[in-house]
Amino acid sequence: TWLDGYVMGIPNRKVSIYTEGALCAMMLDICFLEKSVGQVSLRSLMTKIYKEYACKGKGLSEEDYIHELMAFGGAKALAIVENHIYGTKDFRNSIDEVFSLVGVGIVEQANPDVLAANFGLKGLLQKEGLLIKQVQIGSVADHSKIALGDSILAIEGGEVTKELLNSLKIKESISVRLKRRFEILDVKLSVASQLYFPIFKIVPIETRSELQKMLFEKWTNS
Repeated sequence: TWLDGYVMGIPNRKVSIYTEGALCAMMLDICFLEKSVGQVSLRSLMTKIYKEYACKGKGLSEEDYIHELMAFGGAKALAIVENHIYGTKDFRNSIDEVFSLVGVGIVEQANPDVLAANFGLKGLLQKEGLLIKQVQIGSVADHSKIALGDSILAIEGGEVTKELLNSLKIKESISVRLKRRFEILDVKLSVASQLYFPIFKIVPIETRSELQKMLFEKWTNS
């Protein structure tokens, strides 16, 4: 994680430990609420650790911490530890499972960013154009050999500006001019049948039980 600093690195070979930690904490919080029928949460665990370890000058070992997680969250908490804190399993199934406990789900929506949705690339607007920061593997941009670090200087002959990016319309294809180190390349991108980089939104499920409603209120402190 720390050897190459805060850079994207090889696609699909590096993730943010901050994002993973936040997701694990969120899932554990819901598991604690569900097991205790809304009586304890992740905050309760942290308070207990503070009082029983920190205030008494005791160290907290890894085994102690896992034991506390299991005491608060049972088998569901252990699965999160094994699959995501120690393991490398995909988070989506676990998130869907814990979200169902509080009566919410995830829906996908098309990304309003034309370049992201239709060609699979994301960038940061700079003085010299749009600096490519992310390319989805297998996307139109990826197959067209567009890579991290390239800069899009022009789209359809027009200088890349915020106004141009916001006014882009979906076409069968667009022409872009790229700067890659010491060369300038002209690339034609054709719209694919699939969309990339969808937007994920958390929404309530249609039918929620009284338990789900109560746990949702506890979880959101509402």
